[in-house]
Order: sequence, then structure tokens, then C-alpha cells
Amino acid sequence: MKKEESGRKGKILIFVAALFGALLLWLYAIGYDTEIDEQTFAGIPVEIIGMHSNGYTVAEAESFSQSIDVRASGTRAALNAVDAGDFSAYVDISTVDKPGLVTLPVMVVAPGGVTAASSSVANITLYVDVFTSRNINVQIEKTYSSAYEIGETVQSLYTVRVNGPESVIGSAEAYCSFALGDISGESVRVSGEIRLRNAETKAEISNPYVTVETGTVDVTFVLYGRKTVPVRLALTGGVWRAEDAQFLSSVPGVELRGPLSALEQVQSLSVRCDETLFTDNRLNGSVTAGELLEQNLPESGLSAVDPDAEISYSVVLPEVRYRKVTVPVSRISVYNLPTGGAVKVNVLRAVEVTVFGPADAVRAYDATDMTILVDYNTLEPQATENEFLGTAEISTGSSAVCVDGSTYTVAVRVTAA
Repeated sequence: MKKEESGRKGKILIFVAALFGALLLWLYAIGYDTEIDEQTFAGIPVEIIGMHSNGYTVAEAESFSQSIDVRASGTRAALNAVDAGDFSAYVDISTVDKPGLVTLPVMVVAPGGVTAASSSVANITLYVDVFTSRNINVQIEKTYSSAYEIGETVQSLYTVRVNGPESVIGSAEAYCSFALGDISGESVRVSGEIRLRNAETKAEISNPYVTVETGTVDVTFVLYGRKTVPVRLALTGGVWRAEDAQFLSSVPGVELRGPLSALEQVQSLSVRCDETLFTDNRLNGSVTAGELLEQNLPESGLSAVDPDAEISYSVVLPEVRYRKVTVPVSRISVYNLPTGGAVKVNVLRAVEVTVFGPADAVRAYDATDMTILVDYNTLEPQATENEFLGTAEISTGSSAVCVDGSTYTVAVRVTAA
């Protein structure tokens, strides 16, 4: 009897203990699944979204790298069920309405069942703009102390490619500055750094997102000098010498500017006149300094300091004298004869020619200095048998006298050899 009662009590104790254990387990489960806790998730990458929606992009967008740590809250079960890869973070630039540095909030998206309470980085500062490229002219600036002036400037490049934010490079100008000091010689060659500045304010551009594809420029400065050369007369008709004529100019000389070597080669500028076209042995005319230089030295690289300055001039020739001279048969020849000696050509008579020129030269002229040639192929037959006439080609043999404009003929007899 006692033994049965003792067994019944043991079973009751076991049941009560099991019931109590189940109750404790139930109470723990309820608390584990409903109590809110917090946990930190590290290394969540931040993305940039909204690029190009308003035309803007982010500087160095391709190399952008930022990670944050997120403090999340939720039940223990929910927190234990997620990891850092279930979170996402981003910065949205679609609302940016002007270029430059902007500070934007970091937005965190948490997985279902948990809430992002805070993050290690709340805001990120980005440089936002339209990124582009431009070719910009390279301006050369110089300071120097010299007795000469710098004329031509030769650059290794005249434009440079610039990349960067449009709001910056859109108003940029490229330049290179040289302090040359005292210089000498024909030219000087230097190299310098290409720099950027705002075209209006002249403030230097130091934006880290602006790059210049070529950093230096080589420049050769050609030294220029000035020289005044006299204005002289040149007669081109072959009748008179310039020193025989009276020449008056409104200016004694023309000031030229250009490379030193070119200046050294120039001793004077000539007013060129054909004296055979003068009326009454006199000519009055005018020419600008620039025109006179072009007539004398069209490819010299020089320029007149005052190219529009007008130069008036007057030329008076010496007295003209005319004289008839007889050219003997011995000074008359026929050329282009048939080959093989098939014909014989004899000049029939002397030719009387009128020459003119300065009185002294005409008076002293010797007719035996003159040469007359006739082309056999131009001979014209005459009424007299075997007689032909040809047009004379006359050379006076002297630069001091000329033949007048008449046409002279030579009579010849052509017979079989």
C-alpha cells in the first residue's frame, strides 16, 4: 500500500516538473521573438543614383567607393535572419539643380523585419557637374627688356585639349607667361607650363577635376628691329641712268620693321619708272610706303611701320636728242639659213636707223656698235628677182641710247649656192 502511494507521488512530481519546464520554455520563446534588440552591420557599399537625369554626373563616378556601417533594430529572430548583404545604401543626385560641391544624405534601405536606426556616415559631399572637353587657344604672354621688339611668335601648339566640369572650363582660357629679361640674337626659344584661368575675372583655375592633356608649350620668339632706308630712283627703260635724272621725293626714307637678318639685306627702296613712257621728259607720281616695299621686296618678311604713308615723287629727265645713223652691211646678218649650204644670202645695202637718248650719249654713239639680225624664215619676196625683204631686229649695243619705234627692213639677195 505504501509502495503504490510512493510511486503515484513520483509520477506527479515528474509531471509537474515537465509542465513547469514547458512553461519556462514558452515564456522564453515569447520574450525572444518579441523583444526589440539592435545590431551593427558593417561594410555596406554606397551607390550613386540619379546621374544624367538632370544632365549632371559625379566627378570620378567610376572610381567612387564608399562603405558605411548600419545600426539596425528588430527582434532577435529578425536580426539573426539577415546579414550586411541584405542592406543597401545610396545617394540620389537627381534633385541637384546647380553644379559644384553638394552634400547629400545617405539613404539606407533595410530588409523586411528590421529597421535602420543609424549609419556611420549620414551625409556625403560630391562634386556634381556636366563633364566635357574643349579645345582652348593657348595665349602667349611675355615681358622683356631689349633694344629690339619681338615680332613673330612660333608655338609648338596653338590649342590644347582641356577636360573637366563644364561650369569651369566653359569660361576658361589657356595661357603661358614668359619673363625673358634682356635678349639678343635672331631669336630665343623657351618652354613653359600651360595654365588655366577664368577669361573674365583672370582668376587662376585650380579645380582638381580639370585636366590639361598637354602641360607645356615650346615657343620661339623672333626678334624684330627697325631701320630707315632711303628712297631712290630706278629707271627701267634702258635709255637713261638714274644718276642722270633729277629725282625729288616727299620723304627721304621709309622706316621698316622685321627680322634682323632681313633688315640687314635692305639698303634702299627704289621707285621704278620706265623713262620711255614719260611725257616731256617729266613724271610726277605717288606710292604708299607699303606698296613701295611690296614692289621691291615682296617676300622679305618685312613691313613698313606706316604702310599707308604716301610718298610723292618727281622725276625730270635730261634733254633728249635724236640722231640718224647708218648701219653698214658688215653689221647686218641673216640667221636660220637652210642647212647644207643650199643658198647664198647677200645683204644689198646699209640701213639708216634713228636712235635717241641723252644728248651726250647720242652724240658719242658709234653706229658700228649696232647689230641688225634678220630671220631667214620671215623673208618676203619682192618684184625684183631674187630680192627679199626682212624685218630688222636691232640691238644698239649700248645702254645709253635706244632705237625709236619705227619698223626697219633689210634688203637681201638669195641665190642658189
